[in-house]
This record gives sequence, structure tokens and C-alpha cells, in this order.
Amino acid sequence: MNGSIRTAWIAPLLIAGVSTACSWNGVKGTGEVIRRPIEVEAFHSVIVDGSLDVEITAMPDVTVIAEGQANILDLLTFEVADGVCRIGTRESYATDKPFVVHIGMPLLRRAELNGSGDVFGKGQLPADELKLVVQGSGDISLEVKARAISATVEGSGDIALKGTCEELDARVTGSGDVDAVGLSCSAAQAEVIGSGDISVNASERLNAAVIGSGDISYRGEPEVTQRVTGSGEVTKR
Repeated sequence: MNGSIRTAWIAPLLIAGVSTACSWNGVKGTGEVIRRPIEVEAFHSVIVDGSLDVEITAMPDVTVIAEGQANILDLLTFEVADGVCRIGTRESYATDKPFVVHIGMPLLRRAELNGSGDVFGKGQLPADELKLVVQGSGDISLEVKARAISATVEGSGDIALKGTCEELDARVTGSGDVDAVGLSCSAAQAEVIGSGDISVNASERLNAAVIGSGDISYRGEPEVTQRVTGSGEVTKR
């Protein structure tokens, strides 16, 4: 989520009798914003923990540049294993300046966001089979050209997709949303459990299922199979 002040913190709650105290021992950003190249092994997938913002751009080689105040950049952690780069911070922090990790990569296979951060694309990203996951209140926003896309939201976060694909599998558990009306696909499968919403753009087939009060809407003229349990709806846009 974008805001004027970015924070990532855990504050211990101390209760003694009727008095309650809350303390925060994080790092406050100081100084001007700089850009720092990060040396890492090549990777094809990204996992983001916390409230970080990550921008992904299609480039011939993997590059990572961190942008932010120097003492905040010092908190960043990068762990690469089996082609997956996990990005987080070793301490809690607060900053009112930009704090973004810029990633260039030739092919994206997976992007997972755990927390309240944002993962967003700059330009169209090439992919074959792409898996997207949001756990928490964060957002993923990408323009992609892929064969198959799996988009899953668990919580109150959002996934917004544009571009083209052959097959889309979109699932929401909770109050989050998958907005894929700007993603032209041949076949789509959409499932909502809870109060979330999914919108798709399918030309041939749509298999839609709602359990709860959520809604699935679609654009195009697909053959629709639907199952609804609860007050939710499957509607044409």
C-alpha cells in the first residue's frame, strides 16, 4: 500500500495493573534518498516480506537497485535460493521518503507478497507460467504476456492484471480482489470464498464459484459454468 509515511514495526505491549505502555525500537529514516546497486545471484521469482515496495521491469539480465535513505537501505535483506529471491528487512523502520527495490529480470515465474507492501510492474513482463500470491493487505499490479497465470489473494489485498494469457486461475479467500478485466484470456477459472471480488475477461470458457457474499464479474462471451452458495453473484459486465 502506498502512503505518505511507510512503517514496518512490531511494538511490545506491556500491561501492569491498569497501565499499558507501548514502545517502538525501530529505525527512523534520515538523510537524502540514494540509489544503491545490490549484487545478488540470478533469480526468476520474488518473495517480498513486510511493507516494501518492489518495482519489476523486463530486462535482459537480472539487476537490483535499492532506492531510499541510506540507513533504511542498510536494513534490507536479500536471500537467493533455487532461483527465488526473498526480500525483507532485518529491523522495523519508518520513513516518509521513497523506499523502493527496483528489479530488472528477463522472465518472471512467481511473485509473492506477504504483508502490506506493493509489487508493481513497469511495462509489460514476459512469462510462461506465472504464479502470483498476496497474503495480507498488500497489492500486486502487473502487465504481463503469459501462457498461464495463477493469481491468489488470501486476506484483504489486491491483484490487478493487464495484458494477455491463455489460461487464468484466480482465487480469493477473504475480502481481497483480483481485477483481471484488463487481462484478455481464452479460459478462466474464478473462485471466491468470503466477501472478495474477481473480475475477468474471457473469450471461450469461464468456470466461476462463489461461497459467501463475494462477486465474480466477467467481460466477453465465454461459456459460463457457475456455482453460488450464499448471497454472492456471477454477473456479466
